[in-house]
Amino acid sequence: MVRVPAAAGDKGVGRLAQLLRARDAPLRSLLLHNNRIGARGAEALAQALRGSTALEVLHLNGNQIGDAGAQALAEALPHSRLRALYLFDAAVGADGA
Repeated sequence: MVRVPAAAGDKGVGRLAQLLRARDAPLRSLLLHNNRIGARGAEALAQALRGSTALEVLHLNGNQIGDAGAQALAEALPHSRLRALYLFDAAVGADGA
């Protein structure tokens, strides 16, 4: 499990997403609470999930991913090994649910 310090933002998460795409990335759980992640960061994570073979749990509570970010993540779910996705207080409305 890895917990990323607060304020990584979309740019920091984009870099992290590149690492997650590596086939040998052994990361199974990632905590990204309150990291100022927006839709762009969520979309980068969604792309990484499509190629990640290990990540099973992703916590995005307290970010501002919004409906667009939630939709991108939802579309990636069938192509990933993710079993749990936490989006409490992530600015997701009815369109992103």
